Amino acid sequence: TNNQFGTFWIHGHTRHQEADGFYTPLIIHSRKQPVIVYDEELLMTFEDWYTGEFYVRQAYIDSLNDARTLTPYYSKALINGYDGNKTAPITFVPGKRYRLRIICMSINNWFKFRIPGHRMTVIEADGVESMPLEVDGLSMGPGQRYSVIVTAHDLADFNYIYNVTSSLYKSVLVPTLYTALSMGELAKNSSVYGPQTNAYVLKHLEVVEIVINNPAIEDHTFHFHGHNVQVIETGPFGNSSTIDREPVPRILSGPWPMWRDTVQVRAFEFIRVRFRADNP
Repeated sequence: TNNQFGTFWIHGHTRHQEADGFYTPLIIHSRKQPVIVYDEELLMTFEDWYTGEFYVRQAYIDSLNDARTLTPYYSKALINGYDGNKTAPITFVPGKRYRLRIICMSINNWFKFRIPGHRMTVIEADGVESMPLEVDGLSMGPGQRYSVIVTAHDLADFNYIYNVTSSLYKSVLVPTLYTALSMGELAKNSSVYGPQTNAYVLKHLEVVEIVINNPAIEDHTFHFHGHNVQVIETGPFGNSSTIDREPVPRILSGPWPMWRDTVQVRAFEFIRVRFRADNP
């Protein structure tokens, strides 16, 4: 796509290939000089890894009456492709500024990332440059990406330590994208995509708001292909008494919501997102 750059990842879409490890980072550099100057760039990836192939795990899940009894297939966490306990530490040179591109390539697990003793400045989310925001850690759902700037301390006492913790759909016979590209004018008819897709055809340049409700006991990630969205509102949804969490308030976003393509929907919460249908 012209003028598109940032931190992305690519993965298989057929037969749950991504759940069996068919994915890789994709970094697109801008031809322009970066607005924020840094000395070096580092890439970090977070993944969940399972001992069984997806079709084995799916058969087990389908056999359950209660999803809360999912015990045999707890995943392991990988950092840069290695067991988290064996991943090489970040090597900082005191006083230098680093851009960390961080990608959560997991299927189910969420990850939290921080560097004790350091603050991080977020400059990009999901391939979209953002207004700089200083944070002390990141919470990342499947598919989400961030770029942060970190300035290493002048002393090397804490420069090599970081912490990472990790916290159904019926497939269509023909992938939706293939249908959209091969049906000509019929691609504008929502019925050609099949009843299980709940397809809705948008008008070009239409401004759309979508409310996503999560009545489940687990957090979920919602990803938009081909569009970036702004989160306009978040709040409670459904009965949260089954989970150990304080009730959440209803919150409207500020005047400049961050643009991104992957959003987190917490258990028993809703989000409202807005975007322009400008991708033909």
